[in-house]
Amino acid sequence: MGAPLWDKFCRQIQPERLEETVVDKIRGTTYPIAVACSGGPDSVAAALVTRALAKVPVTLLHFDHRLRGRASRQDAEFVRELAKRIGADFRQGEWDKPNKGNETLAREARMAFLHQWEHECIVFGHHADDAAETFLMRLARGASITGLCAPHPINRVGTHVHLRPLLPLRKKEIEAALRTCKIKWRKDHTNAHNDYLRNRIRNKLLPLWQKIETRDVVEGILRTQKGLRKLPAGAEEAAEGIPENEFVGECNISGVLPAGGLLCLPWGGILEARSSQADTAHIRKNSSQFHVWIRNMGPLFVRGWDPGERYTPFLAPGSRKVKELLNENCKDVAPEIRAYWPMVVDISGKPLWIPGLRIASGTQAVSGEPAIELIFRETSAKMAKE
Repeated sequence: MGAPLWDKFCRQIQPERLEETVVDKIRGTTYPIAVACSGGPDSVAAALVTRALAKVPVTLLHFDHRLRGRASRQDAEFVRELAKRIGADFRQGEWDKPNKGNETLAREARMAFLHQWEHECIVFGHHADDAAETFLMRLARGASITGLCAPHPINRVGTHVHLRPLLPLRKKEIEAALRTCKIKWRKDHTNAHNDYLRNRIRNKLLPLWQKIETRDVVEGILRTQKGLRKLPAGAEEAAEGIPENEFVGECNISGVLPAGGLLCLPWGGILEARSSQADTAHIRKNSSQFHVWIRNMGPLFVRGWDPGERYTPFLAPGSRKVKELLNENCKDVAPEIRAYWPMVVDISGKPLWIPGLRIASGTQAVSGEPAIELIFRETSAKMAKE
């Protein structure tokens, strides 16, 4: 009989290349999960990946914008059949007031359909090329660091969590893997039209730019986004003395942590920073892995940790992966919370302290000199597995 269709596809695209935090989220969820599936190659790939990773029932959600007549109806039937093939449920919606000239209304109608169901987690098929197009769209309109980094691997929209496991992959890789597995998909011929800005960027700007530039343009944009994600949000404002706290989704926690201020985390934890004077005896008596002192190293920020990132605790023989350290030291915190655990960093993004671990090597306070006292209220963050 052979391996299931989804397993064959995953072997082709290599799951270790997917977004690690998203993979962990899909594998760890205990509730039914949904996939936004149009029938195109990226959403078909998202459906197969989710079916392979999830240990819970999967539902394919298909929204018919009713803009392409018979082709739209055929898309819906294709997704219905795909759901049967992979053992997933199927739900369909239609736009009651189709408007070909308004891309924003079309997106809002689709999101309203996706968010009306009981599924907290919804998987999308966005890939690296989508990320590059979004970057250019937002750059042209003027955007914050957060906006330029979209689409994010994980972000919360109201009561729903959007997951994007395919972001590291290029569209051509996804289509090649589908072809190898003899998996068909639907082609939307309107993608070749230049009615919308995204299509013009995809069909005109990026090809022209690639002719001018000798290096891979999309890969360059992705590297830029990766660097921006490591820059603490609010760094520009902090340099001007304007404190601003900002949280983006679940795994992209970011914000300024001013001395004498509190930073409330999306799931209930609280980080507090206080100006202090280093007193070695007092520190030894009162410190814990959730209450520490570091030397005053300038403005402090909070960000999420990156997959594969390493951390060197004070007095440790060397660095280790953050994920391994959290798994060992924060076992009473649910994995889905550990996946976006906060990290206190300096203005360059260098880790200074991770709650639950010892302070980073080289950050210890010096007796008699200005210091920063950091407190993490762990009681509100101990969210055990359901």
